[in-house]
Amino acid sequence: MALYTLTLMNKDPNLDLTQKRLDIKQVLQHIEKGGKAGNSFKDLRCCQSLQIHKDSIEVEVQESGNSWHRWVGRILANEHGMRKYCHGWNKRHMFKWNEVIQPPRGLVAMQV
Repeated sequence: MALYTLTLMNKDPNLDLTQKRLDIKQVLQHIEKGGKAGNSFKDLRCCQSLQIHKDSIEVEVQESGNSWHRWVGRILANEHGMRKYCHGWNKRHMFKWNEVIQPPRGLVAMQV
């Protein structure tokens, strides 16, 4: 399993992803189920949204590749009216994807 934080690239303080919670969950489910044809996004096995914050989304996934990543923002922008959430000068990018590195199970991260 991998854990990602998707952070909005558009820093407009008036934007709030929590208001689009249903749309975001629908898009993630749509991608997880293989899209319209049912056999797209084969590199994604499982996707679960953990948290939706004002400017970020946390998702946990099982994936063999990341080609499906670009479709999250693309579908939200084109099919759910979220184009204004895209980057200010580059309307082709909505999120910055950051993988959260987790310690192996059974190990506790130590702070120094």
